[in-house]
Amino acid sequence: MRFLSYPCLIATLITSNILQEVSAQTPPGFQPVTLNHLGVSYTAVAISPAGITVPRDDVTNAPSLSLTESNVTFVAIMMDFSVNITGSAASNMTLLHWILPGLSSLNETTTLSSSQRVIAPYYPPGPPAGQTHTYGIFLYKQPADFAIPANYISYFNNLTASIVNRIGFNQTTFALEAGLGTPVAANWFLVSTPIITTSSIMASTFGSNGIIPTTTMSVTGTNTSMGSSFTASIGATATQSIISGAKKVGIESIAVAINTLWLVEIFL
Repeated sequence: MRFLSYPCLIATLITSNILQEVSAQTPPGFQPVTLNHLGVSYTAVAISPAGITVPRDDVTNAPSLSLTESNVTFVAIMMDFSVNITGSAASNMTLLHWILPGLSSLNETTTLSSSQRVIAPYYPPGPPAGQTHTYGIFLYKQPADFAIPANYISYFNNLTASIVNRIGFNQTTFALEAGLGTPVAANWFLVSTPIITTSSIMASTFGSNGIIPTTTMSVTGTNTSMGSSFTASIGATATQSIISGAKKVGIESIAVAINTLWLVEIFL
């Protein structure tokens, strides 16, 4: 029997760890690592390979999941690992986005589906402007006697009352108490929200000639110092005078919706 020398052993271990990190399907820093790729597909984009950046508008609805393993029931958990709260000493807190039990493949296909009630309704990613967040989706084997731990029942009952209730969820602790063990497959991706400046909004909204494209535009603004507000509809001939006029009467911000398709807030 041959034994590796100490330097060779160290080199082997380091190489093994590097290869594991490179091929890991879990987000960077997450433990334990799984090398099994979970298929995650949104309507407009598939998360492949793991770690890609996707537009926020492409992940507004819950994805479909797939795995090449039949006759097994799974629980899916989706987390945000990059939440930062102003004034909090903690950094990179978690936020629970989704828990769906009862996932299994029908007719021996790879697509997973569930008829069981969702535990945590899907909440779409939406990082604050200027931030990039890391999202992970994990698959756990669901025990035959799976049930929500008693100390989590009130938590999930009140989950949708406020987004704040989703912050700080400990995935590892929940998985341990629910008897889920460790993830059998995973996937992860990034979502970035750019910083939108007043000039860029005005350029895209009003065009190079300062005239709004042929459309109807509803404008709502608030004078935060006086507590007053206004709402108006303006047509295709409206120009940037709307903004300059708002400044003169003390309006500090306006929300602009074009054809109700998108909404932006302009700080004056």
